[in-house]
Amino acid sequence: MYIKSALDGCVLFEDDFSTIKKTAENAVKQNIPLPHADFRKADLRSAALDGLNAPGACLWGADLSGTDLAEVYLHGADLRLAHLKEACLADSVLTSCDCRGTVFQRTILTGCDISGSDFSCPSFLAQNFEGIGSMVDCTYHYKGETECRLSRPPVVLTGLTERITQLDNHTIIGGTLHETRSYCGEYSAIIQALTSYSTTIGYIKNLHN
Repeated sequence: MYIKSALDGCVLFEDDFSTIKKTAENAVKQNIPLPHADFRKADLRSAALDGLNAPGACLWGADLSGTDLAEVYLHGADLRLAHLKEACLADSVLTSCDCRGTVFQRTILTGCDISGSDFSCPSFLAQNFEGIGSMVDCTYHYKGETECRLSRPPVVLTGLTERITQLDNHTIIGGTLHETRSYCGEYSAIIQALTSYSTTIGYIKNLHN
């Protein structure tokens, strides 16, 4: 099996394995850089790809469920429509990546730098962002259209009549997007209180006074 460049089709790596998963793992073991590698729609489920060096790689539609992607370098990669269910991205660099349509579910993001990347799938907003490295200048494309700034973990409220998600300058209430500055609904005080840790603690204490 061989791994080609998505830019010009040249062969980046080749071996005698019969699956792209095994070939990719072999390339990583040998520390072979794979810039702009073509992994479109590749079945890489549960692959051991920790340490992968593939800036600009095309992972469009790839299945990366359960894959170990710790400490990878994927700056500028195309991850559109990829599946990252239970994948590990700990301490990885995914800066300036296109993750529109990428499915996240219990994805490990501890220490991961996703600065400057684009997202659109609601599953991303439901992730556990505790310990994330950096997400400066990220953009969330609401319903694939409206661009919303996202430079810090979103605040998500559940258990109410409608789910509430607070982004930098927008609030998603149920299925409706609101500009935070202009929204004055019944949940605005809660949203404002929950946008920082210190005010959150104060808000919770007030509830018990």
